[in-house]
Formats: sequence, structure tokens, C-alpha cells
Amino acid sequence: MAVAVLAGCGTTTVRTVTEQAPVARSTASDRDREADRDARAERRAAAKAKSAKRAAAKTAPSGRWASCDGNIEVWQPRTSCGFAQNAFYEYWVAGQTSPVMVHSPAVGRALRTRCRSGVSRVICTTGDGGRVRFPVVALEMYSDEQAADYAAAHDTGTDSTSALAGVGSSGTDPYDEGEPSSDDYDSSPGEEIPNYDNGTGSRVQCADGMYSQSGGRPGACSGHGGVAD
Repeated sequence: MAVAVLAGCGTTTVRTVTEQAPVARSTASDRDREADRDARAERRAAAKAKSAKRAAAKTAPSGRWASCDGNIEVWQPRTSCGFAQNAFYEYWVAGQTSPVMVHSPAVGRALRTRCRSGVSRVICTTGDGGRVRFPVVALEMYSDEQAADYAAAHDTGTDSTSALAGVGSSGTDPYDEGEPSSDDYDSSPGEEIPNYDNGTGSRVQCADGMYSQSGGRPGACSGHGGVAD
């Protein structure tokens, strides 16, 4: 910048003065530290998202619901339709009590299965990830004749709940019991369920200690914990 300076004897001297620009406060090292902070924040966010994704994968099994028939659905690929249909049958035979032993034709043995009934649907699960669901109304509409036909035409296993209770053995008519003999009845004393006299099977003890006369019939001891082991 040029500045005019008056000197003596009527002369004028022009002197140029250069002003220095202000020194920038931000240095290269400051910018580097800021970039490092941003990079660390991005890495933390990415790690957090990855962890959340892994947790979601553990809690939500991969697969999809697939229909076996008009009522029964299975979680594939963990569950077979043969097992799912047996689960429906066993749960109905047990009087909608849980847990039940459900034979799996795919693995050749029965699996302990827990069924939880909601307002409109029942969901049954196994310890190895098997999942089955069906509507409550389907259970209400199921009949003895349908159960007999199913048991005669399907592999319900000898280690299932119904087979252990003497009901629904595969390849036989579960209701063709012949004339009962004195050996078919348990004469042990005990309190009888309210509709005891309406039973058409053998005398059996229910899980709650009461007695039913529907042994060998589907739904024996329904509402009383099923037939006692």
C-alpha cells in the first residue's frame, strides 16, 4: 500500500508499506486430527450396524412360511409337512394340551413339541427350530372320523403321544378296540371327571389325578392335562 509522506522544503516522499496477511489459525495437524476423528466415528458406526445385523440374524431364523394344505403351514426349510400334519393330529388327540410327542417321518423319531394357542392360531415349535402353525377353528372342526382316516393312512410313529396312549397307531384303526375285557379297566378308586359316564373307551387316569372313561379315544382327559404317563 502506498502512503504519501510530507517532507521539509516542500517536497513529498512516497513510501510503500506492505501489510502482512493474518496467519491462519487452522494448521495441517489440526485438519489431520479432525479427519482421524471422523474416520473413527465412521468405523464405530459401521461396527455397530454390523453387530446389530448379527443379533437380528440370531433372533430371526431365516426361512419362510409355506403351506402344506388349506390349514397347516410350516417354517421352511426347517420343518417338513409330514411332521406338521402329525403335530396338528397329536395336538388334537391330546385335547389341545402341550407338550406333545410328535413323530417326524423325516428323522424317524418323535420330537418333543410345545404348542401355544392364541386367539385365532396355534403355533407349535421344537428345540431344533421346527415351527408349525394352524388356525384354532381347524381344530374345532376336526372330527373323530377325520382323525381315524389320517392315522390309518399316515406314519404317526410308535413313539408319539397318541401311540403311547394307545391311539392312532399307523396302519391300524385306532377305534377298532373290540369288546372290552375286565383287563381293560382300572378299578383304582379316585375322583371321576364330570362327563365320565359319557366315555366310550377304557378307564384311564388323567394328569391331574382324576379318571376318565375315554381311554384310547381322541381327546381323552381333555381339559385335565391329558392322559397320565
